[in-house]
Amino acid sequence: MRFFRSRNAKEIYDNAQKAHEKGDFQKAVELYTHAIEIDANYTDAYHGRAFTYDDLGEHAKAIADYSKVIELDAKHAKAYNNRALNYSSLNRYEYAAKDLNKAIEIDPNFTTAYVNLGHVYADLKDYERAIAKYSEAIALEPDHFLAYHSRANIYSFLGDFKSAFEDYNQAIKFNANHARSYYKRGVAFYDSNDFKSAFDDFNEAIKLDPNYAPSYYMRGLLYYNDSRFVKDAIADFDKAIRLNPNHTESYFMRARALHGLGDIKNALEDYNEAVRLNQNDAYNFYYRGFCLYHAGDLQSAIADFDRAIELNPNHAASYYNR
Repeated sequence: MRFFRSRNAKEIYDNAQKAHEKGDFQKAVELYTHAIEIDANYTDAYHGRAFTYDDLGEHAKAIADYSKVIELDAKHAKAYNNRALNYSSLNRYEYAAKDLNKAIEIDPNFTTAYVNLGHVYADLKDYERAIAKYSEAIALEPDHFLAYHSRANIYSFLGDFKSAFEDYNQAIKFNANHARSYYKRGVAFYDSNDFKSAFDDFNEAIKLDPNYAPSYYMRGLLYYNDSRFVKDAIADFDKAIRLNPNHTESYFMRARALHGLGDIKNALEDYNEAVRLNQNDAYNFYYRGFCLYHAGDLQSAIADFDRAIELNPNHAASYYNR
């Protein structure tokens, strides 16, 4: 139990903010709570505690505190915005959209709320509205790199690579150190078969953020697609797995590379891990079945082809190899 000498709510609130800035979230919560005990209508203390609950991943508690802020100050646009983020974290997207629209109604120039609303509509697969909200954010703030980046992601997903590249270029123009923009533009280049540009972007993404597993995975795919660089591909898949031991795709592709080199034992270990991590992917079972066939375990191979067919009844290769 902590004991607090001060009875000055503002002083305690200031100390709570300092604790939060230092990353001592539990202490911050205790201090914000003490400030609220002294002044039950201390709006900023509720908001600060809610923000700390955000960082602790305690979304229900954060929502409760943001709701109290709104009860005390119905025009608190940031509280609506932040409550929406917590609703989104709980997959309650309709509530999030309602809060973000309210934040924009209160403050029509709240650029961040437009971007967050775009994210919510993207999660709801309402891509037209998502693009519209990102566009409104850009109209308000023409150098908002995240709005360009997010709109580009939608265009890329929809296969409109021309628009995607234009937006990724703008995002990078306004934030040349944003590794994810290089990564996502690289994926768009990959999907549009411009492998040289994709390779350059993945290299830049890795340079800016050497701890992001998907960048190594995607560069590994490029290496894998050229038989001269299979060992480089394996090295990149190794790195992706070290960074993220649950990166299913890297186990799967490393297994394929090892299988192609004739290393059946290690390939099977990786296929087993890919299956463990994702038991609903027909390709995991199909390729493991193929590897088991080469290992001489025909019964297990047939079982895997059976499972692949169960997951994807239209996968002709599974029928053929079975």
